[in-house]
This record gives sequence, structure tokens and C-alpha cells, in this order.
Amino acid sequence: MSGQRLIVLGVVIAALLGGTAYVYSRPAPTSPVRVTFAQNADGSLAISYDWDQPQSALVFNKLPNDYRARQWKLENDDFTFTRSNEIRRDDRRKFSHAEINAVPDVNRLSKDYQPVVQYGHAGVLVFTGHFWPVDQNGKRAEARFNFSPLSENAVFSFGEPASEFRSWQSPINHPAFVYMGPIKPIETEQVIALIDPETPAWIAQEFNAVVPRSFDVLSDIFGYGPDHKPNLFLTVRLGDDPGRLSYAGDALPGQFQITLEGQGWAHPSHKGRKVFVHSTVHEAVHLWQAAARPSAGGVPGWIHEGAADAITAEILVTTGLWDGADFHEDEARARKECAERLYYGPISSAEKRSDFRALYACGQVIAQAVSLADKSSTGEFWRAFIGRAEGGGKGYNDEMYFALVAERTDSPAFARMLRRFARTPFADPERAINELFDEASAVAR
Repeated sequence: MSGQRLIVLGVVIAALLGGTAYVYSRPAPTSPVRVTFAQNADGSLAISYDWDQPQSALVFNKLPNDYRARQWKLENDDFTFTRSNEIRRDDRRKFSHAEINAVPDVNRLSKDYQPVVQYGHAGVLVFTGHFWPVDQNGKRAEARFNFSPLSENAVFSFGEPASEFRSWQSPINHPAFVYMGPIKPIETEQVIALIDPETPAWIAQEFNAVVPRSFDVLSDIFGYGPDHKPNLFLTVRLGDDPGRLSYAGDALPGQFQITLEGQGWAHPSHKGRKVFVHSTVHEAVHLWQAAARPSAGGVPGWIHEGAADAITAEILVTTGLWDGADFHEDEARARKECAERLYYGPISSAEKRSDFRALYACGQVIAQAVSLADKSSTGEFWRAFIGRAEGGGKGYNDEMYFALVAERTDSPAFARMLRRFARTPFADPERAINELFDEASAVAR
């Protein structure tokens, strides 16, 4: 298979069920730091931190279950993890240099980015966000990154591969994926991608069939294309399990990382195609949604994830990949799944209880109810929503969402009903969903 065919794998399967959607971090404060990643022959990374001014501690944003203390080795004998996300000298003296060793982990973090993973043969993929120091308030330090791959490898992120990166930053000053290894990226009209050569050819063929059409429709809906050509990563681990069809991925502004696992991906199947096509379009939607950034980390995920699924359904109909029956079946599926998830608690607490499917299904239910009341598509609503968020200059939150619903539907009562729906535990979720759609229908009349 040619490189041109391999590339088209890009956006794939990142967040339909288990992937991580884009999450925006706080802006950078002071405290400049130089972070250097050196690739070791055993697959580990030697990582050093250097400051011009001495520091009391090396602090990171938190990861669950003491991940760093378990997975990272401190190379300074007199340094200790005093908390799961904080490193200090044992004598509590300040320091200007620290070193750690990070090993790729085959076990995925739940709904979070992998700090470093083995990526294809002799390669690693680094997420800089989990290595980026923060202050005590969680704000990222001003950082420059150095990447030194093995002599036979190259380093790649966003643009052309290089023998090394020096004083590097993402072009959008945001945590990013950086690859060090032997695979060379390839560029097409839609994407710049780094694809594992083991990728099955049928997946590339499916991608070729859906991406150009979906990108065109998205550009028509939103009135623009992505600011940067998407930078995409894909690795495949087929293994020996003939029944396994596992996908996982992470999305960032302008970047996607996808991991396919299991022999189920080796050959085309109805289930594989269905998952692949829906997930590809879902992730493409995130590229356009990224124009509007959440105003803080606490913005509920149902706003963008549910809308992405609703817009995906609209695009699949527009491109002829679905018909009306498929659309209504998907709508019914979302309402049923949302009702099932709401028995465990309200949408507002879904992330705390790790009920991520509630964010997708119930977010889609809300998006479709808004579309009905607004007498427009979810895509049209989001075009207006992005305009409102950009106009304010501070990103969006759920209150901005409800305010725009009230304005566009001329029904503050319906917006209040949506707010209650997102925050209320229901003894009878099916009834609550039916009432939501009944009210949306009444508003539309």
C-alpha cells in the first residue's frame, strides 16, 4: 500500500466511547523552565528540568492513582515524590535541576492522555502536558522543550521531522503530542499524519471514502476550515485475540492519537466499518469545535461531546452514508442510553463518577432537543455558539450555552428546563427525556 493511502487514516477512532476529547489548560504564568527528553535504547525516556531561578518543588497537574510515583523513577537520590504530583528535595532545599526516567506504559489511563507510550517499532509518543510543570495554582510554567531521539530516529510534531528539537513549543502554545522514532510523516490535502506501517489497507480505503466529504460538509456548516492542517498519529497492535476490536485515542487542538488493538481490525467487518466511520466523523467535528475553547477545566463535557455525536449524525445523513431511518435509530439509541445512565445520577456529576457514556448520550439528547426547539441543525447552533464564545474572548461555559438557547428559541423557560435536566437526579429518566422533547416541540410551534 502506498504512503498516500496510509496517510488517510488520520482522525479515526479517538473519542466515540473511550477516547479523550480535547481539554484546554490554563494560560502560562512565569517561572521559565527547559524540559529535555532524551530517548533511550530500552524505550524509556530520560527527562531533565532546568530553571534559571531555584525552585522549592517540581509540581505537575494531578494524575490518578499515584501514576507518576509508580511509573517514573527519580534519578536524583535526594529527591522524593512528596505528593503524587509533586517532587521535592529530601532536605527541602531549593534546586535548579531535576531528572526523572519515564517508561512507556501499556495500560491506559481512563479518560486521560497517556504520558508516554511505545508507538510502533522503536518509537515513542509523548504528551507534553503531563510533563509540563505548573505552579501551586495549577497554571502552566513558561516552558521550552528539547527532544533528542536516538541517532537513527527523528522527532516530529505538526510540521517536518527533524533530527532534534531545541527550545521547541507547539505552534498554538498548548500541550501537544511529539513522536520520536523511525516512522516518517506523510502529507495529503486533508492531513499530516504519522501512520504505523502495520495499518490494514481496508481502514485506509474507508477513510478515503468518508473524510473528503465530511470535511467539505463541516466547512459548509461552520463557514471555515481548521487553522492548521490536522496532525494525526496512528498505531496498530493486532495481537493474537481473534475476537478483539478495541480502539482508543486522544484529541488535542490540531492533533489526534489513535491506537487500534485486536485481530478484529485485521479484516473488514460490518461492525468495524460502522465504528470506524462514525468515529472518524466524530473526531473531524472536534477539529471545527476547537475554534471555541472552554473557559475553564470545569466546563461539562456533555456540551461538546454530545454535540459532536449529534453533528456526526447530521453529517452522515448529508453525505449519504446514513438515511433517515439510520438517523432516527441513532436518536432513539441516544435517548435510551441516556435514560439508562441517568439512573446512576445526574449528568452534572457524570464525570466525577466516571460515567463518560452519560456525557455522550445525554449530551446528544440535549443537542437534539435544542435543535428541535431552535428549528435548526446542531451544526447551525454550534456555528452561532462558536461565534458567541469568540466574541466574548474568554471561552464558553454552560451558562453561555443556556443563554444562547434562550435567545435563539425566544424561550427562557425552555433554557431553564435544559439547565434542570442537566443538573437533576431523576427517579424516572424516560419521563424526563420525553418531557424535554415535548417542550422542545411546543417551543418550535
